[in-house]
Amino acid sequence: MPNREITYYSLVNKSNLRHIESVADRLDEQSFIGLGFEKKWLPHLWIEANNEAFLEHISYQSDLNKLDEILGEQLKLYARKQGEGNEQDKGDFYNTFKARKDWLKHTIFICKNEYSKTQNEVFKETIEWCIDWQNEWLETFNPYSPTDLKEMNKDLKKPLWEYLNKSEPSLQIKQQPDEIEVWFSEYELRQFIDTATRWQIDAVYKIRTEQNPFSIFDYEIKAARNNFEKFSTQLNRKLSNNENWKAIGIDLNDRFLKGINRYIFWHNENKVELEKFQPHCPYSLMLNIVESTKSEILKYFPELEAENSQPQQTEKPKPEPNDALITFSNPEIIDNLHNELKGYFQGKEAELKKALQGKQLKELLLFPHNQNKFVEVFKRLKYNGFLLSTPKETKDWICSIFTYQYKKGSKKEVRKFNTSTVHDILTKDKGEPTKNERICIVDWLPYKSRLTRQREADKEIT
Repeated sequence: MPNREITYYSLVNKSNLRHIESVADRLDEQSFIGLGFEKKWLPHLWIEANNEAFLEHISYQSDLNKLDEILGEQLKLYARKQGEGNEQDKGDFYNTFKARKDWLKHTIFICKNEYSKTQNEVFKETIEWCIDWQNEWLETFNPYSPTDLKEMNKDLKKPLWEYLNKSEPSLQIKQQPDEIEVWFSEYELRQFIDTATRWQIDAVYKIRTEQNPFSIFDYEIKAARNNFEKFSTQLNRKLSNNENWKAIGIDLNDRFLKGINRYIFWHNENKVELEKFQPHCPYSLMLNIVESTKSEILKYFPELEAENSQPQQTEKPKPEPNDALITFSNPEIIDNLHNELKGYFQGKEAELKKALQGKQLKELLLFPHNQNKFVEVFKRLKYNGFLLSTPKETKDWICSIFTYQYKKGSKKEVRKFNTSTVHDILTKDKGEPTKNERICIVDWLPYKSRLTRQREADKEIT
């Protein structure tokens, strides 16, 4: 570590070096040494002046999520550095826009050069990440457009660089109109209700652990009360600032009450079977939140109670035998894919075969690794022409039939597949495993980069 720190010391410019020296002056020797490499040096690895340091830091990354976090943080820090001191000045927007543009262009340049020398896949992934940012963010906002600036300045309370998200580019900074405002807890409640009413109760019960008694609903339970409080505050504010209550009532009815009543009805039908989860029953704990949300809405819109008094269908109709949940180009592909995947589902090979044939299962199948490894296989099947289902159908199938083994340090638990992550892997070239982490590496299912796929598509057109 000392040699590595000496290397970084030689690379950091004088301005940042003064900052580090001032930190050292405020601490005793042992405290400074024990501060840790990243706290001392990582915020100063500006790519403009520290190519070697930056390239060394990312070259060892094997986890795409970690790489995504590092790149997002570096882009944010560099944009912040260029925009600091101008937060109240419109020039901040020009400076940060230009900083991002320069950073991305320069990063692509040095990583292309490094990839040509080392063939390290991490540099290729970095290039694609930067191109995504260029396409998805820089193309959606023009800082030189008076209209864009006027719209953004209406409610912008902090510097533009603070809007950077570590995991994905922001598609837009413009304030959205109230009619399509996202409600706190809406997505979480929808996802919980959909999963709870669709998954087999026994299957959820079987994958509980002592460390995770709420099974697959751990996140929803822990975030529920805080999300409800935010929703309550948001609703009160929205009604105070808006005279058109009727539109808000219609919105709440469509986005909350229909699903809420469906869940309450479902819970009443299954409450006897749910008792076995006590004293840690996720269904009953979420019922309290669901009913609190309903009461909060009806406090302002009592007339909606009558509109939702009829019990709704709680379960989706079971598919007919010929109504497959997922569809492949031919039976041979199913056999080949089953051959490649069955080793990950020991003891459940027959159930896996049924799932690949598009049949409904009575239990969940556990994939014993990270979710991105599994999902990427189906992305390859799609662009190689073997998977006929749409990305949405594939996502729904994966999320309704499979769980995966989450590991981080000493923490180990079974989790349901994240719908957003699955969607991003299938459609956006995001979150894929690195070359060494991919599974099902066989000649009939080749991996193709985005550029390769684009070239093939261009040839077909011509």
